[in-house]
Amino acid sequence: MACGKKHGMTWSLESALRLYASELVGVSCSALESPSWPVKAQGARAIATIAETMGPNLESAYIDTLMTALLVALPGRVWEGKEAVVSAQRMVCVCCQNTIRSCQDLQKLATEKICHELIQQCKKKPTTYQQCCIEATGDILDALKADCYMDFKEILLPIIKNGVDDTLGMMADLSDTSCTLKLRAVVFRALGKAWPQCTDTQVACTGEVFALMGNTLLTSPWQTQVAILCGLRDLLQRLSVSLSEAVLSYVNITLIPILSQCLGVTKYGVCRATLMVLSKLFAILKDPQYRFQESPPLQDLRQALSTVRDPQDKELVVEILKHLQ
Repeated sequence: MACGKKHGMTWSLESALRLYASELVGVSCSALESPSWPVKAQGARAIATIAETMGPNLESAYIDTLMTALLVALPGRVWEGKEAVVSAQRMVCVCCQNTIRSCQDLQKLATEKICHELIQQCKKKPTTYQQCCIEATGDILDALKADCYMDFKEILLPIIKNGVDDTLGMMADLSDTSCTLKLRAVVFRALGKAWPQCTDTQVACTGEVFALMGNTLLTSPWQTQVAILCGLRDLLQRLSVSLSEAVLSYVNITLIPILSQCLGVTKYGVCRATLMVLSKLFAILKDPQYRFQESPPLQDLRQALSTVRDPQDKELVVEILKHLQ
């Protein structure tokens, strides 16, 4: 879209930002230092626009300046509109990820300082702000392939465990219940997105996270089920370590029967997400090292797969059945 003309030539927004990058970065960062909350939020939104528009074309020096200014604005109390600062930090880290990952100083700033501060922010209320922080942290860890999983997990697991009791106690207040369920969905997605490449972390966390996701599936509403399944799919896609005997036992005895039941859920999103998880799972289990033998849970799974009727899912079903042979 044209945003202005000069000497008869139409400018794109990116061209204008590139030409005046220094001035716009300076003004936006100055706005973040304002004592006025609306001005701070406006500065953060301007930074998000710069990052989204310029992306990989934004110079590393400007990325450093923007990330540092946003980092300074993160600590302290939660003020009205502070979500804009979190969202802007996410936009810079995600849209400029290639530049950040190729620069050691920027990668260090992002993973050691920004991610650490965002994880601390994930503890703070109100729930809408907490949700924004968790979603941003998951996206940043995903984009930068950074490993802060242990610290992040320690913040997220209590939210899931406490959320069960909180939800049951708030059924009379539908707005609170809806907010709690949305938060839990974001947490499950973040657990998958933030799954690291570090093998030591994977070994330490696979069993616990598998069990948490699997054991929560059938007791959750369908929207949360989709989020859990998407998180589990992301985890399986990045899994690079061998599954322990304990995890294999859990998969065979508990997880596969749970996934078979999910195939019978009437909501299409749940069925489709379950098939994606099964596809990733059995792509791993087909490895000869696992010696995955015929069992009643596998027989029940074949039966459940035979009930999938949507033509869009047939290719996935055939793929899973091949792995089961």
